[in-house]
Amino acid sequence: MLLLALFAAPARAELPQPSCEALATWTEGFERREGWAPNELGLGGRDRFNALFADPRTAALFGKPVLDWTPEEAKALAPHFAACADTLRRGGNREASGVLGTLRIQAGREVPNYLAALAEARAAVPRTLGELAQAAPSVALVRFLEAAAAIGTEADAATQANRAASGLSGPARNDARALMGALRDIPQAEVAALIRPAADGVPALRTRLRQAAAAELEEVPATLAGLQMLERRGQQLLAEYSPALGEAETRALQAAVAARRTAIGAALRDELLGQVAAAPGNIVGAQMLVRIQQQLNGQYAQPLGAEGAAAVNAALRAKRAEVGAALVQEILAGIASLPPQPASLRSLQQLETLSPNPAFFAAVGPEGMREITTAAAAKRTELGTAVAAELRGRIGAVPRTPEGFGALDQLLPAALLDVLPAEAATSLKQDAAAQRARIAEAALPGFRAELARLPASEEGLETLDRTVLPGVAALPASAAAEKERFAAVAQERRAAILAALNRAEAGPLRGRIYEGEMVKIEFLDRTRVVITAPGAPPVPGTYTEEADGRVSITAGQIAMVMTREGKRLVAGPVTVRRVK
Repeated sequence: MLLLALFAAPARAELPQPSCEALATWTEGFERREGWAPNELGLGGRDRFNALFADPRTAALFGKPVLDWTPEEAKALAPHFAACADTLRRGGNREASGVLGTLRIQAGREVPNYLAALAEARAAVPRTLGELAQAAPSVALVRFLEAAAAIGTEADAATQANRAASGLSGPARNDARALMGALRDIPQAEVAALIRPAADGVPALRTRLRQAAAAELEEVPATLAGLQMLERRGQQLLAEYSPALGEAETRALQAAVAARRTAIGAALRDELLGQVAAAPGNIVGAQMLVRIQQQLNGQYAQPLGAEGAAAVNAALRAKRAEVGAALVQEILAGIASLPPQPASLRSLQQLETLSPNPAFFAAVGPEGMREITTAAAAKRTELGTAVAAELRGRIGAVPRTPEGFGALDQLLPAALLDVLPAEAATSLKQDAAAQRARIAEAALPGFRAELARLPASEEGLETLDRTVLPGVAALPASAAAEKERFAAVAQERRAAILAALNRAEAGPLRGRIYEGEMVKIEFLDRTRVVITAPGAPPVPGTYTEEADGRVSITAGQIAMVMTREGKRLVAGPVTVRRVK
């Protein structure tokens, strides 16, 4: 017996099971649509079960409030509710029977489900708060805990907390979302006490956040780039962290930025002097000097102090004079050695119209610039004359065939004409125009003869449309006048072929069938037509033959005007050919 007692199943906790009459009285005033939600704090909760379960009469009837029930106790009521519902129904109290039937379902499902969720939520809130207290410090975490701590006491705290949670990442975001999810199931009266540890942990979190920011600043290198990084990152950290740090921790972070700035300033002076001494006697060195001067006059003046800035300025003046003299001599030597070729002309024109960068001008000065531009202009005139003479001979040698038009463009690109002396460029343009006219005069007779040999047939018309006319259109824009002449000759021949074809195809359209890639057109009689597109049913319509040879067609949503061109009907991109 002792062993049986030891291994017997534990007694199942159950609520009192009131009489059916007591349950009928309990259901009086039941509102089917009146639900109960754990809280109204803007946490996104929902009604979990009927409000009657949370009524004070329920606690009196069953010995304790529903929130103190266990899921098992709730489920145990369901059979009793079902039995009483049946008893009441047989006794004629159908209204109470129906209500108990509804409450039976909720007692067996909604109530225990919520009670289980509530137990889990009560455990989850302190657990997730503890995990958040150990998370990496961040502004979003401070804001989240501040907002979460106010849930239950401030109207929009839940909204603020959810917004702050979206700024978290990784495990911290998961913990924050878990906390907010758990709070949805916490009864309103319990929320403030459960969430209180969130406020208690904020001061320590602020200190950890400031310490992390200060440690990041200590890693900034003592260089020019490091000072820029310090100013930028320091401002970013202050702007980002101050709203979350509070006044005291913000002052501590400002002090950390200032201390690191002072340490870097001592190293900058010596680094600047070393960079000045190392500047080479070329444009790179001149750019280095300008950059150093800008740094010295700008954000680095205060870190160096008056004495350090004066020392760097003295070194800059001496080095700038040395670099400027070397630059002028280097450029003059380069100008003198340039060969007579287009690339040389481009380089010289750039020197003539040079808008020097500040580094170059600061080094050579106004006098050095005048010396350079004068030498460049004289050399460009000299080399331009030689280059133009050589081009003139090549223009005359261009073959007098249509390919010669493109050859002339290749000889005289716009970029080359722009760098030649103006007089030489004008002369070469005139020579090229004359050569284009000679090419046209030489090529047009043969072109006319070739067109005359085209048969007055559909094949001849197709050759004109697909080969000849596109070829004429492809001639360079520089040969616009000549292109017009070739196009006029081709169009004249096309008109003649088309007239012959139209005469052969003259007559009414009735009975004819035309097909193309996009559509099939059948002219049934003098007014009716059927249009069929691939994969679509035939569409009946009407047509009218105009006096000028055009055909107006209307069929369903289709309305178009086609032109007769021999065996073809054409309307924009649509072309059909007579097959019957």
